Amino acid sequence: MIKLRMCNSLTVRHRLRWCIAFLLLLTVGVYFHESASAYTYAVYECEGGYGYRISKNEKVLIQQNFVPTREGYQAFEHKQQAKKAARLVIAKLKNKQTPALSSQEVDSILEK
Repeated sequence: MIKLRMCNSLTVRHRLRWCIAFLLLLTVGVYFHESASAYTYAVYECEGGYGYRISKNEKVLIQQNFVPTREGYQAFEHKQQAKKAARLVIAKLKNKQTPALSSQEVDSILEK
């Protein structure tokens, strides 16, 4: 009887250790998967100013040659504006939001 209890206790501990090890490996795997699939952006010169390109795992998702929500096809006047827009779009993508910028967001970017 005593040997049976010890055996069961050791088996439970052994299983618990394996479960903890598995959960740790799963957590590490998810962390590295997320960082491996990070969004990146590049700002480039285009006709009349600057645009930006957003990629994930080296695949281009968005290429924006002009200021969204504005009449006509006018590029960002300053490199820093295109950079801010790209960063905001990436933040939206990471938060599982629609990447489109609103008029208010564009106004805020263009003010500075």
